[in-house]
Amino acid sequence: MAEVVKSTTGVVRRFASDSFAASHDFCIFSEEEEGALLSKGYLNYDTKYNSENLSVPLFCGTNADKPFCEISSEFSAQCLLLSSSTALDYTSNCLDQPKSEAENLLRQTLQRLSLAQDEFRVNCEDENQKKEVETMISLLTLRALLGIGDDVLGAEILQANGLSKALFDSHQEELGESSNFSTLCNVKALSDLAEVKKMPITARILLRMCAKMLPLAGKFVLTVGHSELSLGDIQRKLITSASSTKDIIGIYKDVDLVAKQHRDKGSEFYSENELTWLIIEAYNRGVHLSLLGDFASAESLFSIGLNLLPLGCIEIQCHAKEMRNALSNAVTNQLGATDSNFVVTGIGG
Repeated sequence: MAEVVKSTTGVVRRFASDSFAASHDFCIFSEEEEGALLSKGYLNYDTKYNSENLSVPLFCGTNADKPFCEISSEFSAQCLLLSSSTALDYTSNCLDQPKSEAENLLRQTLQRLSLAQDEFRVNCEDENQKKEVETMISLLTLRALLGIGDDVLGAEILQANGLSKALFDSHQEELGESSNFSTLCNVKALSDLAEVKKMPITARILLRMCAKMLPLAGKFVLTVGHSELSLGDIQRKLITSASSTKDIIGIYKDVDLVAKQHRDKGSEFYSENELTWLIIEAYNRGVHLSLLGDFASAESLFSIGLNLLPLGCIEIQCHAKEMRNALSNAVTNQLGATDSNFVVTGIGG
C-alpha cells in the first residue's frame, strides 16, 4: 500500500511540475500580440522535447546574447519556480539513476530556472524579494546539479557561472538577521551529498565555501544533525585531499586569516590538537617542497606555520628555532645563494 501511495505521489508531482510550466507558457501567450512571435525562445515548450543547448542560470552579470522577454511577468516567473521545485521533489527519489528520465527532467529544470531568473530580474521591483528569489534559485540550481551527477558541469556552474559567489552572498545577507544560517547548513549538506554522488570537485568547492562561511558567522563548530564538525576538521580534510600545492597554500592562507582576525579569542577557533596538526603539517610540507626545489611555496608554508606557532602548545613551540632556520634557508635559496649543507627534517607528531 505504501508503495502505491509513493508511486501515486510521484505521478502527481510530475503532473504538477508540467502543469506549472504549461501555465507559464499560457501567461506568455496571453500577452503576445498577433504575428509578433515575441514568445519565441522564452517558452518551456520550446525546449521540452529538445535537450540540446539548454541554458542554465547565470549568477554573474547577464546573458548579453539573449534579450529579456518583454511580455513576461512576476506571475509567469513564479510558475517556473513552482515547476522547478516540484520537479526536484519528484526526482528526489531518483537521484541514484543519473541516466534515467529523471536526469532529463533535471536538465529541463535548469532551463526553467534560467528563464525564471531572467523574468524576475526584469519584472520584480522589490529588491528584498529579488534577493530572496536569487537565493532560492541558487539552492534549487545546486540541487538540480547534484541530481544530474555531472561533476564537470557542477564545478563549471559553481565557478564560471557565479553560483559559489551567489551562495556566499546569501550567507552574508543572513549574518545579523538570524542565527540559523540556513545557507551554510544547506551548502554543507549538499557538499556531503556531492561526495556520496561521487562528484569530488563539486564536493570540494562546497566544502571550501563552508570553511569560509563559518568564521564569518562567528562559528567554529557546525552542528550537523546530532554530530558536530569543527572548522579545523573541515580544513584538515581539505588539506589532506588537496591535489595541488597552490590549493594547499590557499587553505593555509584561510587558516592564517582566521587566526589573525580571531586571535583575541585564544584557542576557541581551533583546538590545541587542531593547531598542533596544522603547524606540523605546514612545516613538514614546507620541508618536502624545499627538497623538491619549490622554495617559494615552502616559504609560504613556513611563514604561516610560524604565525600559528605562538598559539600552539609548549611542546610544539620548542621547534621555533628549527622552523625559523627552515624559513631563512628557503628565502636564501630563492635568492640564489644555495647552501650545500642545507639539511632540514620534518617535525614528528
